[in-house]
Amino acid sequence: MYRLGEFSKLYDSPQMLPDLCRFVSDDDTWCGPTCYPLAWALTHYLWREHPTRLAGLLQAAVAKTSRGGAGCTLSNALQAICDDGLMERFHETAHQWPTDGTPGDASVQTRPAPP
Repeated sequence: MYRLGEFSKLYDSPQMLPDLCRFVSDDDTWCGPTCYPLAWALTHYLWREHPTRLAGLLQAAVAKTSRGGAGCTLSNALQAICDDGLMERFHETAHQWPTDGTPGDASVQTRPAPP
């Protein structure tokens, strides 16, 4: 969980975080290399804690891309996550995960399992 270790060092307090609702919805908030561990940790958080919400976001993003539309569904999905207070719980939850390079959850796989 190398990226979680980077995240913990770069964002050691909630005050270090950008506005997460803006971060996930506005491409202009991308801050380069220091944003990558944040994006990774936020995705990991949604994967572990709110997998149905993450699936909805991914489906909305695919729908936006395939239709070339304005992305109302994606915007609505992102706003729902912000309105439900998930972002406020993100920092505390993320800092409870192991950061020593060993997976804290064996169900998280980086490669598909062999057939």
